[in-house]
Amino acid sequence: MKRVTILSCIVFGSTSCHQVPPAKAESNSGAKNLPVASAMRKSPKDVGRSQSASPDQGTAPSFEYLAAGIRAKLTAGDFQGALTDLNGAEAAIGPYIDIFACKGEAYEGLNQLNNALNEYKKILRKQTKDGGLNEEIAYHALALGESISSPLLDEIAVYVLEELPAKSMVSEEFDIPQNASSQPNKLAYAFSAASRSSYSNTDRIVFARKALAHDPSNPRLKILLATSLAGGRCQPSERHEIPELFQAAYAQSMANPALKLAIEEEAQTRGIKLTPP
Repeated sequence: MKRVTILSCIVFGSTSCHQVPPAKAESNSGAKNLPVASAMRKSPKDVGRSQSASPDQGTAPSFEYLAAGIRAKLTAGDFQGALTDLNGAEAAIGPYIDIFACKGEAYEGLNQLNNALNEYKKILRKQTKDGGLNEEIAYHALALGESISSPLLDEIAVYVLEELPAKSMVSEEFDIPQNASSQPNKLAYAFSAASRSSYSNTDRIVFARKALAHDPSNPRLKILLATSLAGGRCQPSERHEIPELFQAAYAQSMANPALKLAIEEEAQTRGIKLTPP
């Protein structure tokens, strides 16, 4: 499975944290790219607690105090050592989002994917106010859950569709329906939402393919994949799919005048010639 990378935003000895744009994490150990805690964007309550003193001052350490050693172990590929430290941190400090995210990474490094998914689920259930963090974790959990056929997959798909804002396409005809979370093909719509919201061109294409794979006869998802390929960094061997997907969606839209018109307008904008079936 292609890993959806989540950026670390740990600020040692600081009471604030700025948002870092998504990028790919690199490991000197040659380990696979893993999701890293971007959960270090603090609420006012967290900021106050992050100022707690080091253990030699007689108080429980903050996560920032412990994070340097944990991050070093994760970067070096010592996932078991990091997990041991994280369990100790959780016992000492409490259930912090920072810890859940790092534990998820450690479990993925150990290939304990169900355990990793459970850690990410804890973050989503905490209903954090950081929308960007929620999206990154939810879309990663969605892909991870699909890769292991997790029983949590439907729950994550419903979270994506009901709790995260869906980004619109050019025409409202291509939008995700309001009741998508109650549909049998909700997984397709959840991956569609992930595709629309991803920062990475490559991830947009990957998620659009997953959406269409879950509902291969959906003309709107064909347009989503076509526009993702057209706007992203697709391989030269994939470019032929763009007009083919438009044409297939167009052929399916004859009974829906509004959808047919939307496809015609989008195709004309992109210089794609459509042939009536």
